[in-house]
Amino acid sequence: FGAATAAVAATVFDVSITQDTSGYLWASYVSNKSFTVRKSTNTNDPTAWGSATVIANWGSGNVVYQGYIVPLGSGNMYAIVYDDNTGLSQDTMNVSLFNGTSWAAVTTLGSVGTGTLAGRDANFSMVSNTGASTIYLAYSDTSGCGNGSCGRIYFNSYASAAWGTATQLQSATSNYDPAIVEDSSGNLY
Repeated sequence: FGAATAAVAATVFDVSITQDTSGYLWASYVSNKSFTVRKSTNTNDPTAWGSATVIANWGSGNVVYQGYIVPLGSGNMYAIVYDDNTGLSQDTMNVSLFNGTSWAAVTTLGSVGTGTLAGRDANFSMVSNTGASTIYLAYSDTSGCGNGSCGRIYFNSYASAAWGTATQLQSATSNYDPAIVEDSSGNLY
């Protein structure tokens, strides 16, 4: 490892870094109820970063719990942000697409117990197959945790600019932090 370079000078959590198909690095993080990304100014260079871009900011009352970005083909990126939407009766997954130039407005992917997500989406993991511009998402259902019935694991995928229908992978309780990876042959684990 080389010397550390600060991409962000603030109190942040849920930090991740990825690289787009053009070679630029992207740092993402949650800070002060906002999900923010920064892109490196040079390819393969972690020492110089562009300005911070807030993808989602819910202001007072709501808490951004988790957010990640993954690369799609042609320098495009995809962000998924989970928030505790205290103004509504449901928590939501929110998404935004970077088209190589700018981020689209944030839209809601789904809420607790609805079709695409079919469960509460508090903890999630995602990977992308950049050649196919496909995203694979695994997430846990944390509804009902107070009575010990939570922890179902779900899977969904994004392809051809649309999300499919969620599939339940695990029905046992006490599963909270799913992880999903894709090997070099395209197998998902």
